[in-house]
Amino acid sequence: MWKGFAEFESIQKIIYRRKTFLVYDNVQNTSNIYSVIMLNPGSCKPASTANNKSELQEIILDQTMHWITNWMELAFNRSEKKIKDGCIINIYNLFDIRNQNKDEALYQFKHSCNKEGIEGLSDKIDKKSNFVWIAWGSITDSELLKIATINENTIKKLNIPIIGKTPDESLNYYHPRYLNTQPDKREFLINLLAKYL
Repeated sequence: MWKGFAEFESIQKIIYRRKTFLVYDNVQNTSNIYSVIMLNPGSCKPASTANNKSELQEIILDQTMHWITNWMELAFNRSEKKIKDGCIINIYNLFDIRNQNKDEALYQFKHSCNKEGIEGLSDKIDKKSNFVWIAWGSITDSELLKIATINENTIKKLNIPIIGKTPDESLNYYHPRYLNTQPDKREFLINLLAKYL
């Protein structure tokens, strides 16, 4: 069973979600580590509103997280490896504003003063990751393109397999929502996940 954890912070009425990870059963034993990079946090919320939002706390997985964990389980089923307690999926974002409306999130990001660390994802990624699954979707905004370019270039230097890229020469990577509607592309991705488990 997968559980999720994250830190939340409210700054000027904007919710930020950081240090997000999904773990299979036993959080005390990190047996395998994987990294996923999304555009920004979506609808995921704390499991309890009573918790201190500045501390690491359990979360309610959103639909994108369910797709990620389901496909990871399918990948394990296709490989010779078995999913183990403590399997960790770290989720990083190009920016940390929690808003499932992409246009609103982008507007909030562009008018936010809190942009610390947005060009340093490679410093945050666990170097023991079996792969980096980039899934930030299609990027057309010029400011985000610059940030994505810097991050993609530095992530490549980590020498960790990168998966999820579209076949064109852009910075676009398949978002799980799109893959969920494209069986052939989804199957290709799951097979790639299985290869690098």
